[in-house]
Amino acid sequence: MEMIDWQPGNGSRYPLVFADTTDKRGNRTWFIGWLRNSDVGGPCFKWHGDFVDLGYLMGKMGITNEYDAQAIATFLYTRGVTVELGWREEWHRFTKAEELGFDKLLLAS
Repeated sequence: MEMIDWQPGNGSRYPLVFADTTDKRGNRTWFIGWLRNSDVGGPCFKWHGDFVDLGYLMGKMGITNEYDAQAIATFLYTRGVTVELGWREEWHRFTKAEELGFDKLLLAS
């Protein structure tokens, strides 16, 4: 598990806790926590596999601001997680940062 001070270049700061574990059978489990409450507490989410639906993650973590969700999705992308962005018809899969205009954000990290 690691603590990341994610500053994607949009003027925001996201103190994140992140873990990527693989069991003996090769199954991956991911964990993300956003310490938005004075850097000591906040919503967390755990899932299996290399894919996550961002709307589902937002619901489980109680994130209502789509820009915050996109910033966290950008971080997940840098760690190899494919994020489905279901609320925008033109965004089918989050596999290339430049498709969403996040290429500059990724370079800043």
